[in-house]
Amino acid sequence: MSNIANILEAQLDTISLRQLSAISAVANSRGVKAYLVGGAVRDALLGLPVHDIDITVVGLTLCVAQNLADALGGVIVARSQFNTFAVDAPDRRLDFAMARQETYQQPGALPTVSPGTLRQELARRDFAVNAMAVSLNAESWGELHDPLHGMDDLRDGVIRVLHDGSFADDATRILRAVRYAERLGFRLDANTARLAMQDTAYICTISGARLRDEFVRVLSEGRAVSILEMLNNLGALQAIHRSITLDACGLAALRRAAADYADKPTLLLSILAYDMTSADKADFIRRLRLPSRLAQIITDTGLAKSRVRHDPSSDVLSRSEIYMRLRALDETAVLGCSLREENSIVGRRLTLYLDELRYIKPVLDGDDLIALGVPQGRLIGELLNDLLKARLDGQVKTRQDEIDFTLSYQSCPSC
Repeated sequence: MSNIANILEAQLDTISLRQLSAISAVANSRGVKAYLVGGAVRDALLGLPVHDIDITVVGLTLCVAQNLADALGGVIVARSQFNTFAVDAPDRRLDFAMARQETYQQPGALPTVSPGTLRQELARRDFAVNAMAVSLNAESWGELHDPLHGMDDLRDGVIRVLHDGSFADDATRILRAVRYAERLGFRLDANTARLAMQDTAYICTISGARLRDEFVRVLSEGRAVSILEMLNNLGALQAIHRSITLDACGLAALRRAAADYADKPTLLLSILAYDMTSADKADFIRRLRLPSRLAQIITDTGLAKSRVRHDPSSDVLSRSEIYMRLRALDETAVLGCSLREENSIVGRRLTLYLDELRYIKPVLDGDDLIALGVPQGRLIGELLNDLLKARLDGQVKTRQDEIDFTLSYQSCPSC
């Protein structure tokens, strides 16, 4: 058993080290064993920044959790049925969990848990690189516990499940395996890759909310497109929903989106929804229990595509017609559709809207129109709308042009 206290002290920030010291003091006073576990240990050993502090306590109780919260100057803000506690401290949120063992009654179900040893706690985890712990107790501060050989996998650059039933127990681990592999520049070991491809059908056993959360995490990763491509090759994207397809055009659009634009997760989602039928969109939204914003993006992607679709039998759309057809749609959906339609007439219309038309506004406002003698009421709104169209189509270009347009509008017998 090695000691990595020097690595922790080099990789963790001052606040984290101060918090771990406070946790150590409580553990010693209460006679319990506390460990830093999971991603924090992995990232410290890899020389990466450590963001999340997850603590496992053998024999954790509500009373001990309260002592820990008090020592950190925080409050317990959540407690789960698995005897885990989220503590909001002044500088960050920390998660405390009881060391436990788990059994799964059926694939995709939440586990049945009971108190366990540190070894049992580490054995229930997803991958060996996440199944290491560092002691925080004073007499053993910094001792690394690695019964499942996570250090070997860090050295070899592999993501490895801990048993052959891992993905059947929890198929969201397929998405996490690929996320970690791409994020860390690792690969799936041969057996893990085989199991992931074999067990994608178990994704259908995962609840919509859990699957949605894991899928959004994929879209939020720095190498999201590579993750999506790998999940596609494993058959996992189609297991999430039958309508998700990745052809060469879709991949190219995803890569452009990831390279050039902010708000990447929602933009990638729009591109993935591009080829879905209306029925598939509705089913996808229901399956993943998508919140209203994400559901709107998926719906509006299809509307953006259809509202400016090229029809050789119709006249060319004017600038104002393009604007009026798109202005009510979510702009992320319009952008996603434009990236997917980059070199087509539809794409050019969408790009024109995004780059130019949506920013055009009349110079005159309602008060100006009233000052020019336009009576208050419905006519104000109609005139502002017509002024906007005239601006978009280049019929008015200056403030005086708008004044002249307004005066002529009032003199029209039909007004």
